[in-house]
Amino acid sequence: MTGISHDLRTPLSTIQGYGHMLESGHYNWNEEELKEIGQTLRDKSEYMVELVEDFSLAFKLQNNVVVLETKKVDVHQLLQHIVLKFVNDRTIENVHFSYVPAHLQPFIQADPRWFERMLDNLIFNAIKHNPKNTTITISTAIKSDCVLITIQDDGIGMDEETQKNLFDRYYRGTNTTEKTEGAGLGMSIAKAICELHKGHIEVSSTLHEGTAIILHLPLSADQ
Repeated sequence: MTGISHDLRTPLSTIQGYGHMLESGHYNWNEEELKEIGQTLRDKSEYMVELVEDFSLAFKLQNNVVVLETKKVDVHQLLQHIVLKFVNDRTIENVHFSYVPAHLQPFIQADPRWFERMLDNLIFNAIKHNPKNTTITISTAIKSDCVLITIQDDGIGMDEETQKNLFDRYYRGTNTTEKTEGAGLGMSIAKAICELHKGHIEVSSTLHEGTAIILHLPLSADQ
C-alpha cells in the first residue's frame, strides 16, 4: 500500500495541476496545447489504472486466488508471438530484440494469458532499466525434464544486493540516480506466475555487463 500510494501521488499531482489550470480561466490555450494536455492526462490516468490492476493482481497472487486454465503449449510458438509483439511496438525505440530457440521443440502445461503476462513483465523490466541500444535476447534450452527460458540483456547489470531483492515487492534497488516510479510489482508478479506454473526463476547479473533472468519450467508429461 505504501508503494502504490507513492506511485499514484505523482500522476495525481499532474492531473490535479492541469485541472486547476483549466478551471481557472486564466489561460488562453490553443488547439495544440489542449491536445498536449489531453494526451498527458490520458497517459497519467492509464498509468494509474495499470498500477491499481497490478496491486489487485499482486494481492490475488499473494492470497492464492488466481486459477490457471492450463493446456499443452508450444513454447517456441508462444515466445515467437511475444517477441514479435515487442519488435513491432513503435513506442519502443533504440532497443534490439533477438530470439534464439532450442533445436528441439518444447511443450509445457501453461495458461497462455498468464504466461504472456509473466514474459511481458520480465522484458519490460529489461527495457526500462537499461540504456538505449541495449540488446535483449530471449532464448530457450532443454535441460533434463525442464525448459529454460532466458531473458538476457547486455545492459548496466546490477549489484548483489539488488539481485537478492529483485523479486521482492517494491524493492527500489541501490541505483539512486535511476527513475524508480512504478518500480515495484512487475517482477514479484512474474515470479508468482512462474511458481503457479510449478517453475522457479533466478537472476544472474554482473555490473556493466548485463543481466540474465532464467525461468525453469517443467516440460509437459508427454514431451
